[in-house]
Amino acid sequence: MAKDFDLPFEKFDLPEALRTPEVKDVLGWQKIISYYVGSEQFNKWQKEPFEMAPNARPVIASDNKFSRLLGVGMWQVNKFTPTLNELTTTIGLGGWCTFSEGDTQSIYEGKFPDGRTISSAREIIDFLYQSGNRWEQVVRSISPLGISQNEAVPTFIVIEDSLWAERISTRLGKPEWKDELQNGFKAHAQETSEQLIINWLAQTSGTKRKIFFFYTSDLGEYFTDALEEFKSALPYRESREILDNMPVILMYTGYWLKMLKRIGLFRNSGEIYRMPESANALIAEVDSHFRLRGKENDYLGSFFWQNPPGAKDKDNPNRKISMAGYFQPRIPNENKKLLPAYTVPYWQTVNAGNRAQWIVGMTRSVVSAEKIYPYANPVAMEAISSLCWDPEARSLLEYLTLLPKDGLEVKQNSARAVEGMYLRDAKLTLLKLLGKLNDLYKTVGYK
Repeated sequence: MAKDFDLPFEKFDLPEALRTPEVKDVLGWQKIISYYVGSEQFNKWQKEPFEMAPNARPVIASDNKFSRLLGVGMWQVNKFTPTLNELTTTIGLGGWCTFSEGDTQSIYEGKFPDGRTISSAREIIDFLYQSGNRWEQVVRSISPLGISQNEAVPTFIVIEDSLWAERISTRLGKPEWKDELQNGFKAHAQETSEQLIINWLAQTSGTKRKIFFFYTSDLGEYFTDALEEFKSALPYRESREILDNMPVILMYTGYWLKMLKRIGLFRNSGEIYRMPESANALIAEVDSHFRLRGKENDYLGSFFWQNPPGAKDKDNPNRKISMAGYFQPRIPNENKKLLPAYTVPYWQTVNAGNRAQWIVGMTRSVVSAEKIYPYANPVAMEAISSLCWDPEARSLLEYLTLLPKDGLEVKQNSARAVEGMYLRDAKLTLLKLLGKLNDLYKTVGYK
């Protein structure tokens, strides 16, 4: 495998057309995204409301203030709260889930994704270490691009260790497992997840950020008091008990920022940061994180409508936060987030020593292909999600949109030479993108 692993991507020559200027306009880039996901899906994304940010709007023009604030994150953003341009953002907020949704669906039922019955807390912790950190967890935890590239802008990422321990032990009817799970989840994040996030942020934004990790298990009464304060502001008393996701929704409100200010001092390995009372915050995550569904919207929707993020009303608890939701394109009907780890091809790419498997497999597939559909290609879709910050990758993806959309193939007819050229150029472009993905995985730390 090692021989295949170090593929000579740098030897693939770019098509001549790719020497044209890079994509520089945000709206032009969104047209490219629309090509890959389909205009119908793209328009649906832009029309869907952010229930937690009802004042969010799509990016409708190149905006210098917007670009300066988000840096290269502007290439990812779908919608943002208009006040984003006016706020002097001083901190960025994000979070890390211990498990991906695709794995917890079976764990909540007392089984691992492969069907084995769960018999101890230790087995769950061991499964976490074996399955590792999924790539989609890294890119969804916080927009690494969503804060200014200024090195002085600190980023605060909460690790939800105690929340997941509570949730899993309760669902399994094993409250006695909670402490062991919590300790195991915390150790796993400290040993692996933290460094992956640090590397991802540094690689994509080109800066070494001040990053402060903190754990829900360490928040104690600060967390409890903030949650109670949030609940007391809700219009429906029933919502205070009926929604088990309330601790997570709290993290998208001004009460969370207020809690951080109460804590005051934060430390990482080499620095101490004192949270100023005047701090504003930007929450920049995948757009689905700003959605409320079902009972959540029934009971909480009116709170966010009455208190939109960034609105200047002095009585608005959310006036000092702003939100930016970014795209997370996937091939239609292939939502890998909802699949268990062992069935997800790109999970194997970046975990447990098998990172090369997807890269090598896709390389062989591209090289041997007799027909390629650029708009439905898994390599292109993965590049949109993971490489939009890279100007050369954006140009590569744009080039693919200029090729025939009905598929590139070799046919026995008079146009064979032209079609063969298109197919060759598509292959070279996809191989270049694969090379960039391969480099990114290695740099972030998946081995």
